[in-house]
Amino acid sequence: MGIPVICNTGIGDTDEMIKSSQSGVICKSFDEKEYDRCTEEILSLEKTLNKEFTRSKAIELFSLENGVNCYHAIYQELITKNDGRVHS
Repeated sequence: MGIPVICNTGIGDTDEMIKSSQSGVICKSFDEKEYDRCTEEILSLEKTLNKEFTRSKAIELFSLENGVNCYHAIYQELITKNDGRVHS
């Protein structure tokens, strides 16, 4: 759908992903002034947002398939580094 998001900072690296993909707004605090800023920014962003790009970045960053593939690659690398031995 290509809809911009509002997320808060300090949750994993979500804020960095949103910044790098320019697909949303980062809410830095939970007060009325910050909510107003985020609302204004998201309305402005929605006017200029490339919805196809935003959608493709969301799929790239958050799809289940890509998540599974990333974890698989990490585990394969760990197994390779340990010569196939699994440690408990």
